[in-house]
Amino acid sequence: MGGVLVKRLSWGSLVLMLVGSLGFAQNPTEARKWLEKQALQVRLAQREILVVCHRESLLWDLKGAGQVAVPEAFLEAKMMAFEELKELTELIQEVHWDSRAQKLKLKFEGWGLRGNSLLQIDFRPKGNLLSFEIVEGAFLGFKGHLEYRAAKDQVQQLAFYGKYHGKFWGFFDFFAPIAVEGVLDYVATSTRSRWEKDYARSLAHKK
Repeated sequence: MGGVLVKRLSWGSLVLMLVGSLGFAQNPTEARKWLEKQALQVRLAQREILVVCHRESLLWDLKGAGQVAVPEAFLEAKMMAFEELKELTELIQEVHWDSRAQKLKLKFEGWGLRGNSLLQIDFRPKGNLLSFEIVEGAFLGFKGHLEYRAAKDQVQQLAFYGKYHGKFWGFFDFFAPIAVEGVLDYVATSTRSRWEKDYARSLAHKK
């Protein structure tokens, strides 16, 4: 079964899908072209999140974009604050971050999903790029990257691209794309809200 679904989702859905290999992350130009359309830029400016999920058999092609109202330095800090994942959703049960090896181990359970994944992280702030790849455990080989750039003052635009070959177990195959998007939408709402509230709180503390 193949198809394309474009949905309005909150920005944090992109965060959950952050998986990538170095080769894929270093050549984002082709995947970025879909955002060049003016109509999409207008929707992004209106705080819509665009997510495209294309599946052909076991091959998944995911991409998305959105904006978040925080400055770049704050966004970069949040992107690497992996310990906060447990606070964003009960789906994540345990988080272990090895800063020396740049590896992130996650244990998750809920929404028909259960397992452990080990991710190799590659964060390049000078290139405005974060990528990683699931190298062990559930969803092995799921890869992609997240780019970010200033959309306007104190607002960042993010673009995600990812690829995966396999099944998202726990779901009936026919409903898998809908179920996956449902999980992402749930995590998305809490992520975006949390990051913008944390930034507002940080400003209040400075007064």
